[in-house]
Amino acid sequence: MDFVSSFGVKIPIDRDVISEKLERKLKNNNYEAPEVRGLANFVKKQDRILELGAGIGFISTYLSKIFGVKGVLAYEANPDMLPYIEKVHRANGVENVEVRNQLLLNDTAVADASFRFISLIHCTARPWLNRTRRLHVSRTFRPHV
Repeated sequence: MDFVSSFGVKIPIDRDVISEKLERKLKNNNYEAPEVRGLANFVKKQDRILELGAGIGFISTYLSKIFGVKGVLAYEANPDMLPYIEKVHRANGVENVEVRNQLLLNDTAVADASFRFISLIHCTARPWLNRTRRLHVSRTFRPHV
């Protein structure tokens, strides 16, 4: 399998997930660039990070591999992305990230069949059935960021 590198993170080239346009953004360090540059301002090595919307697994991998944070708990609502995220983590030797296939909602939000967002456009599952509350996660994982 071929890879593209972005900010020191190896990303497998799987055309079902990584388009040519996204590959160019990754190669040019333009994918998630503001997020990557901003992390240094508030993330410390001993932090536990809560990530909402794991996407392709880039930020969780960056936090683990480059920053060496204590751990990352990442939520991704689209179940179709989980195998790819696992590939990204494995390609980079990441072992301190847990990915959960759930919607993480604040304590008053409602998610039902009308709930949609961009990463779910081609998702065949109904992720609003698999959800958890932010307060519960905050109490159990106790994230710093």
